[in-house]
Amino acid sequence: MNELTEGRYAGEFLQSEAPGSLSRDAIVLAAGNDLAAGAVLGKLTKDTVAAAKASGDGNGTITMAEAPLGALAEVGVYALTCLSNSAVGTASGAFVGTAGTRGTIGSVTVGSGAQIGVYKVTFIETVENLGTFSVEAPDGTNVGTGVVATEFTGGGLTFTIADGATDFAAGDQFAITVANAGGAGEFSVKTPSGYALPNLTVGAAYTGDHINLTVADGSTDWAVGAVINVTVSGTGEFSELAPAAFDGSQIAAGVLYDAVDASLADAPAVAVVRNAELNAAEISWPDAITDGQKAVALAQLSAINLIAR
Repeated sequence: MNELTEGRYAGEFLQSEAPGSLSRDAIVLAAGNDLAAGAVLGKLTKDTVAAAKASGDGNGTITMAEAPLGALAEVGVYALTCLSNSAVGTASGAFVGTAGTRGTIGSVTVGSGAQIGVYKVTFIETVENLGTFSVEAPDGTNVGTGVVATEFTGGGLTFTIADGATDFAAGDQFAITVANAGGAGEFSVKTPSGYALPNLTVGAAYTGDHINLTVADGSTDWAVGAVINVTVSGTGEFSELAPAAFDGSQIAAGVLYDAVDASLADAPAVAVVRNAELNAAEISWPDAITDGQKAVALAQLSAINLIAR
């Protein structure tokens, strides 16, 4: 004889609810869910992400990561603005004129904020076995002063000038040439609330607590000032509670009134979302949920006056 298993009945988890239909709402259960009556639900408040060029030249691609949202993702528009249409690569320094037995410049490290072009390193004070120099960026701005035999960092460059048998004289100069790495660039990133996130490098995966994507180069470089908008929104649909998610479904927002199979497509459903007493033994939880996660979810339900006893 075949064994039959009786499932939960519609509303079986309810101990009491508000008069009429005050406790219930008609909802849409998102595709991919096949849930029993009493399943704890989360609401998809920021599950849709769309990225598109808003202005300026550039035909590179914009690809959202498989998990496009981080824990701090905001609903609204993230503005990505092109700061540079090429990335800095290697840099090399050379003495301007005949160095003779003067000192030498070691390897130059290129870091964030470096400019493509020629930096001028000019000695401004002669000191025996030392010397002081200023550093001018390709755009003409002074990015700092340094001393021979001491590491200098400024303007996106790091280097050390070593002393030689002949001391440097005022006016002596090194030229540091920073080359274009080619096919890259840099974008600033601002959240919908206006907070500045770390800059994005074209061609490299951008990951963090907000958005995760890759902006690639195209046959036409991104123009300085070009803007890409990444819009984060929510469908407002419901899904099974997912404590580890970042799309809103990690927050308990209701309990499914009756079993619904939305495996293949969104489906209409009814959920108890406010002002009700629940039978804790009849609530259906997702597989592998921990006791700690259940406690958090029950507190979230309590906050909307769904009290499990």
